[in-house]
Amino acid sequence: MEAEMEREIMFHDDLSLIIKQSYDDANLQVQQIHELVEMGIDLLIVSPYQIDPVQPVIDAVFKKSIPVLVDRRETISRTFCFCF
Repeated sequence: MEAEMEREIMFHDDLSLIIKQSYDDANLQVQQIHELVEMGIDLLIVSPYQIDPVQPVIDAVFKKSIPVLVDRRETISRTFCFCF
């Protein structure tokens, strides 16, 4: 999926894409999401390694009016925009 997003972003000079790898570490993923929010992101696309530790930060991001797309994972919350 990364390659497809990187390819598509090349057609949009006004957009940038930041990709973070958590290497199957849910705590690192939570930390990275906080960092991205601090950077002022407009959209979060996340593929949680484990949903339970990541769900609270996903909910917090959504409550900040930042759209959240959750990639192919089960979630117990309805505070995300789309799950694909």
